[in-house]
Parts: sequence; C-alpha cells; structure tokens
Amino acid sequence: MQTWPSHHRPPNLLAKAGKKNNKFVGRNYPVLDHGAVEAATLVQRSGRFEWEPLVSARPAASRFRVSRTLSIFPITKSPPLPEPTTTINQGADQGAHFLRTKYPEVDISSDVIRDQITEDTLQATELAKFDPFEGNVLDIVVGYNKAKQLVFSTGELSAELNLTPITEDANGRATIKPTTIPVRTFSTPIQQIVSSPYPITNEPTRKDVLIGVRTFGATSLLKLDPTATSLGGVRDLTYFTSYDVGGASIVDVKVSCDATPFEALLATKKGGVYGCSLTGGQKTMVKLYSGPDPEPVSPFWRIGRGARHTECMVLSGKALDCLDFRSNAVSTLYIEPSTDFLTSNEDYAQDGLIRLCSTSQVIWLDPRYAGKPLLSYKHHRQFDRTLQTSTFFIDGAPTTLFSSKRNGMLTFYNVSRHDDKLIRVNDSPYGLFPSASYRRFTGQAVLQHENRAISFFRADEQAGVDCVELHIALDDDQELTTPVTIEESDAIKDLRRKAQNMKTDLDIFGDQEKVVADLFPAYDRVFRVYAEEQEKVEEEQAEEFYDVMDRLPTFWQTCDTPSEHMLTSYDIAFRSHEDPSKSSRSDFTTGSLINSARGFRAVAQDRFPTDKLQESVPWHYNIADIQHRIDPSLDLSTGARGLAESLRSYDLIWDDDRTALSLRRENNAREQLAVDLTLSKDVYSPSPFVGPREVGNDLETMTEALSLGGNSIEEPPEVEFGYLTPVIKEKVRYKKDYYDRDHEEEVEEDSTGKVTLPMGVRLLLKDWEVGSKAKDYIFQDPYDTTGGSGLQRAVHSMSQRDRQVNMMPSMSQVMSSQRPPTIMPSQALASGLGSTSQPITKQPLAITQMPSLRPTGMFGSQPRQLGPPMAKSQTSQDNFSQQTEQYMASTQVLPGPHGGRPSRPKKKPTKKRLGGF
Repeated sequence: MQTWPSHHRPPNLLAKAGKKNNKFVGRNYPVLDHGAVEAATLVQRSGRFEWEPLVSARPAASRFRVSRTLSIFPITKSPPLPEPTTTINQGADQGAHFLRTKYPEVDISSDVIRDQITEDTLQATELAKFDPFEGNVLDIVVGYNKAKQLVFSTGELSAELNLTPITEDANGRATIKPTTIPVRTFSTPIQQIVSSPYPITNEPTRKDVLIGVRTFGATSLLKLDPTATSLGGVRDLTYFTSYDVGGASIVDVKVSCDATPFEALLATKKGGVYGCSLTGGQKTMVKLYSGPDPEPVSPFWRIGRGARHTECMVLSGKALDCLDFRSNAVSTLYIEPSTDFLTSNEDYAQDGLIRLCSTSQVIWLDPRYAGKPLLSYKHHRQFDRTLQTSTFFIDGAPTTLFSSKRNGMLTFYNVSRHDDKLIRVNDSPYGLFPSASYRRFTGQAVLQHENRAISFFRADEQAGVDCVELHIALDDDQELTTPVTIEESDAIKDLRRKAQNMKTDLDIFGDQEKVVADLFPAYDRVFRVYAEEQEKVEEEQAEEFYDVMDRLPTFWQTCDTPSEHMLTSYDIAFRSHEDPSKSSRSDFTTGSLINSARGFRAVAQDRFPTDKLQESVPWHYNIADIQHRIDPSLDLSTGARGLAESLRSYDLIWDDDRTALSLRRENNAREQLAVDLTLSKDVYSPSPFVGPREVGNDLETMTEALSLGGNSIEEPPEVEFGYLTPVIKEKVRYKKDYYDRDHEEEVEEDSTGKVTLPMGVRLLLKDWEVGSKAKDYIFQDPYDTTGGSGLQRAVHSMSQRDRQVNMMPSMSQVMSSQRPPTIMPSQALASGLGSTSQPITKQPLAITQMPSLRPTGMFGSQPRQLGPPMAKSQTSQDNFSQQTEQYMASTQVLPGPHGGRPSRPKKKPTKKRLGGF
C-alpha cells in the first residue's frame, strides 16, 4: 500500500540536551489542519510523474443538509438539578449541619461527616466532567426480515426499556409509531444499550438477535423473538454481575455477531476482557485478557469488533490494542504520544479501516500497519472526552459523522480510499447546527434510508428522543423530502402535555420549603360564584340603572357638591348613583351600574347624553386622538360595539376544552373594556380657564408703583386664579393690624363668586401672574440690598428730611406700606425696656445703612407688648407708632447668611500651653 510522506527519523540519542533538533517530535503519518499546508506525493500516470495532493479539489462535491428536526419521544425525566453556587467547603459545612440536625442521635463527629461529604462532592464533580461508566443508551435493532426497531431508555430513572417499531416502504420512507409501554423495567438506571450489528436472516444457521442492557446493578442479555409471548417479543437469556468478571465493575459490553465464539464480550474497569458463551443453554464465562500490569488508574475501557471473528479491539485512554481469542495475545495498534486522550473507536468497517477519535484529532487506521495511522485531522474542539464518530456508506463511499454528548454540533468528514490505494480527503470538513444544540445527550444512532437520506437519532439527558433528518444536496435550492413520519397515539399526546409542565425533582427534603395548598375554592369563587352573583345583582338593580340614565342630562344642575377636578363621562355616571357599598380610592376602579350588560347596550345605542353634558359646562375636550396614539389598534370613532369587535385580537387561543362560562366571561370582559374606553374619551370641567391679566392693568400698577410723591401707596390688586380656585369652607380671620385687635378682616366672597384675600396674602402673591412660568421669574429686591431696580435707586436719592417725613405716617399708613419696619440694635431695645416711667426718646433712623439685626427676644409671628398700655391721646399714639416702627419685630426674611437673625457669638479660642507645668 502506498503512503503519504511522513517523518520516520528516530530521535538522536547522542545529541546534546541543549540542541534544538532534540526537541523536535515528528509523526510518522500526515496530520491535516485547517489552513495548513497539506501533504503531496508523486504519482506515475501515463509514464509521467505528477504531484497528487492529499486533499482533492472537488468544488461540486455533494454535502449533507439538515431538512428538519422532530421529536420522536417526549421527555420523561425531570430537568437536572441546578449547579450549586457554593464552594465545596461551604457545601460540606451545610451538609454536616443538616445531618447533625436531622439525625441528632448519630454519634459521629462533624469533621468526619465533613470529610466524607467533601470527598463525595469531588467525585461527583469529576463524574460530571467525564463518567467512564456512561455508554450509549440508544440503538437500532435489525431483526428478522430486516425489521427495525428503535430501542432506548425512558422513565424518571432511565430504568425502562422501550422498543419502538420502524416501518419502511419501498420508497425508503420510514413510519415510526412510538409506544409508552416499556418492555422491561430494571431496578437501576440503564447505562448502555447494544445490539447485534448486522442484518439477520431466517437461515437456520443464524443465531437469534441479541440485545445487551448494562445497568448500575447488572448486565442483562435479552433475545428478540417475535414468536415469544412476552411483552414486545423480548425474552431474558442471562445476566452478568461483577462476580462473573472477577469482582470488578463492568464498563462496556458488546453483543457479537453469529459466527463469533462468544455471544457477549465484557470489559471491566481494570482492563480485563471476558467472553460469554451460551452453547447448550449454559452460561460459560471465559477470561480472555486480565488487563495491563500494573493495574491502570483510569477505569475507562472500551471494546470494538476486529477484522476477524476471533479477535477484538481494546481501547484505553492512551492506547488501542488488538486481542486474539485463540492465543490471548495482545498487539498494540496505536499509542497516543501526546498529552491527549483517546475517547472512542469504531468497529472494523467494510473498507478495512478503523476510525479512532481523540481529544485533539480524528484518526483513520489500518490494522495491518500497526503504529502508523493513514491519516488524522485536527478537529479543534475543546477538551471533551465524550467525542465519538459514526461512519455510514452511501453508494460505497464512506462518510464519518463526528459528534459530542455535550452539544449538538455535527461535523462531516469525507475521507475514503481511491483506486490507487491512497487515502484522500474528498472534501473539506463542514459542520451543521441542528436546533436545540445546547442540550446534553446520552446516546445516538444512524438510520440509513434507500433514498440516500440519513436519520440521526439522539437521546437527551431527560430521556427524550429526537431525530435530525439529513439529505445530500448539490445546491441550496434543491427541494428536500421528509423520510420520517410519526404516528402518535393518544397516550403519546398526553405524555407530551405532561412533559411541558415537568419540573426539577427536589426530593422530599427539597420540598420542605413548599406548602401545597388547594386553591380551587378561591378560583371557583372568583370565576364562577362571583359571576352568578353579579348576574343576580344586575337584575335587581335594573330600575336603579334606568333612574341613573334619567338623571345624567341634568347632572350639573342637580350636583350638590362642587367638583374639585375634571370629570370624565364615567365619573359623571358613577356620581349620578349613590355611593357603592365597597368604596375605592379611585372611581374608575370601583364598579358601578354602568358596568353591566345594560350599560354596554346603552353606550352602544348612543343613549348616553354626551351632547347635553357638553352644553352645560364651560370647557370640554375629547382625548380620542390621544388614546389612538397610545394604542393605534383602538378606534373610538366606531362606537362601543365596533371597539368591542376590534378587541377580539386579545382573546384567548381557541381550545376544545374551554367551557361556556369561559367564553361568556371573555365576551363580558371585552364589552366592559369597550365601555370604559368609550366613557373615558370625553373630559369635562365645571370651572373655566382664566387667562392672564390684561396688559393695561399691569401698566397702571407699574405707574402707581413708580410714583414717589404720594403719601401712601395703593393696595396691591386682587389675586387672580387660573383653573384652581379656592373654595370657602369656613370663615378664616386674619389680623388687619399687628396691634389693633378690634379691627379684623375676613376672607370674603362677592356675588360673582370671586374670592377676596387679605392684603398680606396679596402682597406675597402680587409678583406672580397667571400663566407665567416659575423658571422665567426674576426677583426684584424692593429694599435695594442687591443694587437692583431704578425705583430703588430713585428712593435712595431722596433727602434725609423727606425720608423722615414719609416714614412717620399714621398706623394704617404704616401697615399699608410695603416696606418692613426698621430694626434697631438690641442695646436700644434694652434701654427702652429698662424703665417704663421714663419718656421715650425719638432717635434718628439710620436709613442709609443696612438693616440691623433683630433682638433675640422679638422672634415670632405675633408682636409683644413693649411697656404700659397705649394712651388714647394723639401724642402717645404717635410716640408708640414711632416706637413700634423702631422696635417692632419683623417676620420678613432679610438678605444675609442667616436671614437677618443674630449669629451665635464665637467661642473664645482656647489658649494653648506652651511651657511646662
């Protein structure tokens, strides 16, 4: 056989350790990589030598495409537990605390419990990465007359064996009829299912079709017999335990073909190989290989069928060996030289090659050339020890399907031998991504159809089976057929409905945090009893409904209490009736008589008096356009009935199981929503909107304010309100003068409904205009403390004499003035309060200076009496008026860091000691 160029030089043992050539490690077979330079060799053709590449350029090579992905059998196992978020030490502490709490009578120290839990957690973590006992739990059994059946594990524990028949017609189309009844139920979960690999005929020299099922407890050997009276035509032949194989656990089983001397081959975790013969109906165990010496550390061992019936292949993590049954001799076929691991191997194929898979490459091996593979291709997958290959032949050309149990990605390799005995890559590797490729899988099997189509079956971790249909297509426009048809029974449909609501099983201790409560009475009360009671109430309130409809046109004339805000049509209908027994914070959340079938008919027939309500109010607005912008599907111009029909898009999905009560409630809810939307589009306001003050009044007021020759200033104008107008509920009395208690002023309301507020309130609000924005307001300081307006500058230009004359008016003039009283220092106040018998001396007012701080004893909104009662004479009144102007406390906030209030005196700085004692 011709081979491709490769490196054959043995390592130079005489070279020094520091030499670079001693570090070079070559391979004696071609290794292909994506984007790397490929191998080539000289081939003689027609008397001439030509370069022949390893990868042939075939632009029109046919490739597989995914037609569809369908579910064959629904999931029957709960989702796996979520990965813990705690560390191993934290989990050990929690487990030890739980055991000590649950079983306090157990006399075991917490350290021992913690160590055991830590060890168990570490082992579980390693098994989650790679479980050497996990095999393939799905296979296709080919029985008599080439009848095919899909065999896989189901159930919550994956301990049930299911046989699903596959019927094929002449055109290659398969019909699958899944069944829910298992043919066998084992006591422990199933770890591997394997069957006879070749088609079986009815010749008398052929043996029966066998199925091997490996579980946690034992390995069973079953016989597929259509004439058997047992369920599914399966009969038990024998079983194997660790006692039959030298006390070691079984990690792999193979059911051999008819011509082999053994019906079953078993591999143990120590590397031993045992054969079982059922000649004469007796189980005979033969030890074929005891395993390597010394005992291996890894329990990973697999068996493969060899080129002859008298030999098999034994795979470990680092080597592939061939075992001859006749001499029990072992010959090594391949050794993995790097740090990678071998993950799987296929049986000897009809093209004379063995496909081998490692964590870094896919290897094609000829058993006749031990230690020298023909070819390998790097797959660049992440470190994964569940990688495996499946090879099928279409028109004699092999195709290798590369897959993993951790994801759903499929990679195809088109590698075969040519007529010149050289192995070549006919096309570059390509991958496919079927749907739901994120799941983990536990088994796979390939079913080849007559029409060059492939059905790739996969079993997932929840004991469900899916099928990926693959077709050979030359271009993307080629129409793909469906080779698989599923006929589901009612039992399968019920199982699918249950699978949709399947949740993670938390065991009895995990369910302790849950409380099971029967909510049927509550739902029955909400959906059935309440609906019946509501229908009775609507019939009893029929007369009241008609009375409300009669009162609606005269609502504004008969309304006793004024409305403090705007009202919609629904609010008017609600207020036209007496208050309900069950009140709510908002009217729109409280049911009324309009929320009934009669209310919908009244609104749909335009019997709601919208026009009369609009005529009786000074302001009305229709917000139908705003509602349409919020939800374009709402068209309120069609009326309540048309709006209710447009709301059918929100109905529930039609189902045969829906009851008449459900449909009736849905119809009523749609009508009531249409009523609410229709009655919410009209907004009414019983109070008009007042515009801003006219410009003429503003100019007149400014002219009066700028006049400087008058002895008095006119009172500020009345406060003008916009939409919000105060409502006089009780008489509020305000002091007209600080000391004249005999004169009091009340909030008045004239015949036009205009409210007259006291002068103090008008002074505070005179700078605010209706319709003005707060952010555009500019403060004008009336006391010239910030060097502001021209009015203030004009006031400062007055003489001192005019100032004194103008600042000594009567009491009424003082109070009507907009200027606050003058604040004198606390020393003057102390002298004034020292003796009441001494006459009060008038002191000149320092007007040009900044206002002094107010005395500490004069805070508060009410003035204090300073001295004896006021005399009735004019002189005493003038003196007291002048004294009041000088000493009266002010509530006006003055400019400054403390608003005119005296600051606290600073503490004396503490003298620091500089010397000694």
